[in-house]
Amino acid sequence: MKHRRGALLIKKILAPLLYRHRPVGLGPARQYFYLDWLYKTLNVPGAVVEIGCNVGGTAALAHKMLRQLGSSKRYVCVDTFSGFVEEQFETDLELGNHPRRRRSFSANSLSLTRRVLSLHDAADVELIPADILELDPASLPETISACLIDVDLYQPVLTALAKTYPRLAPGGVLLVDDCQEETDWQARKAYGAFMEELGLESRIEFGMGVVTAP
Repeated sequence: MKHRRGALLIKKILAPLLYRHRPVGLGPARQYFYLDWLYKTLNVPGAVVEIGCNVGGTAALAHKMLRQLGSSKRYVCVDTFSGFVEEQFETDLELGNHPRRRRSFSANSLSLTRRVLSLHDAADVELIPADILELDPASLPETISACLIDVDLYQPVLTALAKTYPRLAPGGVLLVDDCQEETDWQARKAYGAFMEELGLESRIEFGMGVVTAP
């Protein structure tokens, strides 16, 4: 905890320097894939949602693209803003995750993410500080055109899919990150379980699981 507070303080103080470029966590191919889907769903009604946004770098980039394309869609991000929930990570250890990932994304806060978004002219991105398992679905936009699910762990991914899929507009898409074959993350297993439960065909591209509205 002390280490987290120290790292967070440094990040806040040095934010204009550390985050002068958008801190996008997606690799180039996945970044392209996500932005391409935002373009494809530009005329689909509903908000754009991220479940798991870290410090908001991807949101800042995607938000700017939407505005440059003339879209005024809501952009909503849900995150704990403090890293993984301990009990959820413990469950993933049993599924094959590595202990070294325990503190990933923990040096973060709601205020730091707001600061990063403001630095990149994305202050109107809406932030919801919450564990997706505990979040009331009513807190999510009623209609979703595109959603990036990047929460890495099995149960949060499964829950995020269950809470966003009923709100997906016709023509909309849910993208689950970290679904490549060789990884410690358990997102692929959760995506597969969700698709099997609904009787849908799994489709993984660029390391992302794809769910489209019927």
